[in-house]
This record gives sequence, C-alpha cells and structure tokens, in this order.
Amino acid sequence: MIKTLEKNRIVDCFANQTYEVPEILKILDSETVTDPENGCFRVMSQKDGDKRVVWSRKVIAEIKAAKQMFLDLISKGMTPYKVGVDGAATSEVMKEFDPIAEEIIFIPVRALAGG
Repeated sequence: MIKTLEKNRIVDCFANQTYEVPEILKILDSETVTDPENGCFRVMSQKDGDKRVVWSRKVIAEIKAAKQMFLDLISKGMTPYKVGVDGAATSEVMKEFDPIAEEIIFIPVRALAGG
C-alpha cells in the first residue's frame, strides 16, 4: 500500500523558499517504496530532509506537471542530479527533464557551495 502525504503539499527548497507540489503529483512518505512505473524527485533540504514526489511515466498530465516542477525547482536554486544504476547518486547534473528517469535528486545550490 502506498502511503501518500497529502496534507502538506509544500517542499522546503532552502533559505525559507518553498514550493507547492502540484495536486496531480503524489508525495510519498519516507518508508514507501516507489512503483517501478513511476518517476521520482527526491528534494533534499535542511528542514524536511528528503521529500519524495512521484509521477506516472505513463500519464501525460503527470509528466507535464513533473517537467514544470523540475523547471520551477531549478529556478528556485535547486540542482538536479541523475540517479544511476542501483539507486546510486551520480555527479551528473541534469540539463533537461527526462520523463523516463527513475529518480532525480534535487539539492540546494547553496548546500554545494564551498566557503
């Protein structure tokens, strides 16, 4: 059974910036395993830790909503990283949305900057 977190549809990007997840996309709790037919954004933040937002890779409306979310998160200063084989994160920054990606990890740019 998939447990969704429908009450709080806001993800914390960083530095008091937030993003409201479109209603058509699902937000999963941290214990739910994603369906292999879904794509998944993992949005990392200091406040929320890791929120997972999923879309069906077979439903055009969900793909469009996920693409828009991808672009919106980048505009808020998040960097998308492609997840490789067996769920291992890569250092490959995604330049454009891939609707068939299994998982994309978003990390705030500020978290990556050295000082």
